Formats: sequence, C-alpha cells, structure tokens
Amino acid sequence: MNILLICHEFPPVGAGTANAVMSIGRELAKDHAVTVLTSSVRGLPAHDEKDGVEIIRTASLRRNIYGMSPFELFVFTLSAIPSAMRLHRRNRFHCCLAFHGIPAGWVSLALWKFCRVPYVVSLRGADVPGFLPAKYDRFHRLAGGLTRLSWRNARRVVANSRGLKELAEPTASAIGVEVDVIPNGVDSDFYRPAESTKTVPARKALFAGRVTEQKGLIYLLEALAERAMELRGRLKVEIVGDGDLKTGLERLAEKRGLDSIVSFFPRLTQEDLRKKYQRSGFFILPSLAEGMSNVIVEAMACGLPVAATAIDANAELIREGVDGFLFPPRDVAALGRVLVRIAQMDEGELSAMGRSSRERVKDLSWSQAAAAYLGCFSARAAGGVSA
Repeated sequence: MNILLICHEFPPVGAGTANAVMSIGRELAKDHAVTVLTSSVRGLPAHDEKDGVEIIRTASLRRNIYGMSPFELFVFTLSAIPSAMRLHRRNRFHCCLAFHGIPAGWVSLALWKFCRVPYVVSLRGADVPGFLPAKYDRFHRLAGGLTRLSWRNARRVVANSRGLKELAEPTASAIGVEVDVIPNGVDSDFYRPAESTKTVPARKALFAGRVTEQKGLIYLLEALAERAMELRGRLKVEIVGDGDLKTGLERLAEKRGLDSIVSFFPRLTQEDLRKKYQRSGFFILPSLAEGMSNVIVEAMACGLPVAATAIDANAELIREGVDGFLFPPRDVAALGRVLVRIAQMDEGELSAMGRSSRERVKDLSWSQAAAAYLGCFSARAAGGVSA
C-alpha cells in the first residue's frame, strides 16, 4: 500500500506526536510505501528520507521547532493541501493518517474531497475541544466547523487515551461519530533500565518535555521552594527541554533559591534522553492536560516510578503506590508531599515501583499501534479498534 502520514511536526521538530509519527511510519515502512508530509523549518531539507520513510516538508513560516502559532498552522494548511494532492498524483495513496485533527485533519479532509483518499484522524490533545479551555477555547470555537467536518468525513476518529476519548465524545456524538482508542507504543528494547545502578547521595528526579504552560512546571518549582528545607541534599530535579517559559522558570528557580536542587538542560536526542532516564530515580510530570504522554511511557519502560498529575490520561498508566504517585493538578501542597515522600523512600521501595512500571508498559509497541491504524481502513463495519 501507499500510505500518507500528515503531521505539522516530525523529528527533529516537535515532541511527543512527532516521535509517534516517526515510530509508526517506521513500522509501516517495513511492508508499505510511506510518505510523511510535515512543516518546513529553516535548516532542514524540503525532501528527505529516514528508515525507509519519505519526508516532504512544505511551507509553514514556522519559526519555533517546539510549537506553531494559529497563523503558522493556517499557513501550513494552505501549503499542505496542494502539496498532498501533488504527492497523490505521483504516489496514488491508498489511505492517509492525520496526526492532530488540527491542522492535519483539515488537510486530509481536502484530500478526501478532491482525491477520495480515505483518512483517519488521530487526536493527540490540544486538537480536541475542551483541552486546556482557558488557552484553546476561542480557537476551537473559531475552528469548530472545520473540526466537525473533518471528523465526520474520516474513516475513523481515534484518540490515544481513554481520557482523551471522553473529552472528544461531546463533539463527536453531536455529529454522530464514534471515537476509538489506539494507545501510543514504546520501544521497550531501546527504552530499558540501566544494566547497573548506583546509589547517589541525592535522589534524582527527571522531567522531560516542552517547557510550556501545559506542563505545569511552575507548580513544581513552587512545591520545591515550599519544601526546600526537607529536600535540599536529598533530592535533585533535572528539567530537560525547551519552550517559551524556560527563561522565566530559570529566573524563578534562582529567585526562590533552588540552584542546589534544580538544573535545566536543553532538549536532548533520544539516545541522550534515554541515558537521563537510566540515571534518574523517578520521573515527574506535573502537566495540566495530556493525551497520552510519550515521556511517561518511555520513563516507565526504563524502570522509573512516575509522579504525575491525576488527570485521566496519566491515571490510565500509573497506579497509585504501585507504579508511582498521583496528585491533583496545580496543587502545590500535594505535590510537595509527594516529593518529600519519594525523597524519604528507601532504595528497595523505589526499585520495586520501577520494576512495576516496566511491567506495566513493556507490552505496548509501535508495531501494534501501526497495525491498529491500518485496521481502521478495513474494520469500519466491524465496530471498533482497541479501547
């Protein structure tokens, strides 16, 4: 089959969804011809190839590799629609996978209307009405007509977690569309525990991801500041990633006297991030909203317990007191108590949680996810993918 994947992010641009598209594309390319249509960024070639996947980058005016403004998304849409149709004339695609209902779902809708290429919309988070409403509601109201039209014409609409499915259902049910679930995968051979571990004087906690409002890092810094007397010398936190809040958070950490506790690092390659996982004691994600977090799954595959907000997507993965700990979003006091509790745990307790984390996710795979997406094009009448 000739398969088109559309996403405005693809490595080295973007984060979790970009890595998901790369991983699924790599799996599909083992048996099919796969093309990825994504956004251009200065310094990257317009045409590329990796792991058997053809990569086409179309104009977007994108300035930031970590995110796109509504205007840049709109420009990408206008550019990607003719690009997709030109690619179809050359490749004769049998199907299309749109990662993010906005804007890839819009591009796929046009490809269906003009070229009759069936498509699946893969919802990832911010593309779902109701996700971080204070930030995105106005945009979703403006884009609502196109969102509903792209979902209604899709072969299937898929979320990557049950929590995201539930968030999408009010919009979907209003137009008579069902939402299925295909979870993210993880390469548990690559993301694996370190072969040997060393006990370090101060326990190391790791955050990795975009440094944006969504990730709730300001609440982590406030919790660390409130419990600094108990944590100093017993806990170190490494924040890995880049984003529009990074400079401000670095200044806040310095102002709150957290220099001896918190360290900031730029975004890392997958290989270097794996080393960070393997050299850490647990993973922390204080995010306000998620679809299904790739970094949580990667950390768990590396044998790390996880402390994360008790939002639906995280609670699907983490069992309280078994694989890690859950705390309410924005609750500085509750997060502080979790940090102190982890700092006080002995190595045996922490290791047992880490082993449980690994067992929890090791059967997730990108090959299963890729097969499930392909199944969407042949199982419409059968009534379901995986949930």
